[in-house]
Amino acid sequence: MPDTYLVPEVLAATGRAVSTATSYPVSASDIRKWALAVYYPAQPPQYFIDTQYAPEDFDPFAWGPKSHESFLPGDDSGIWHRHGINQRALGFPEWKFIVSMNAGMKVEYGVRMQVGDVITDVKSCGQYTERQGRNGLMLISQSISTWTNQRGELVKRTTNSGISY
Repeated sequence: MPDTYLVPEVLAATGRAVSTATSYPVSASDIRKWALAVYYPAQPPQYFIDTQYAPEDFDPFAWGPKSHESFLPGDDSGIWHRHGINQRALGFPEWKFIVSMNAGMKVEYGVRMQVGDVITDVKSCGQYTERQGRNGLMLISQSISTWTNQRGELVKRTTNSGISY
């Protein structure tokens, strides 16, 4: 086990954008299908059937992005990683973690998505911290996904935290 996980490569990653993805334009049909699936077997609220606005939990990337770009060297798989960040591509040491687990999620909502919106998702590294637990030194990491629309307005920011030891 290392004395610290907060090595220069980890500290340098904080705040770094690692990838971006762009959605197809949101359609009224996408919103209706999403609402029908989420509320099934109940009928969704009529305003999601008749409106131009999507439910807050609508995912414009549910069937993949229109385009995707990774900013990390060695992350050339072409695969869009919906969750997590490729730490190997960030240059992190090859630690042998016994356990890695989800440590929570925080979501901040901005403006509602509406018909015609094109959403951009920028994934970035959040904070990295460590603490001593009963099973040894733990690395606590955050990955941040920020969605904006074509007007640059915040749609949603999701911060996922993880613990590894």
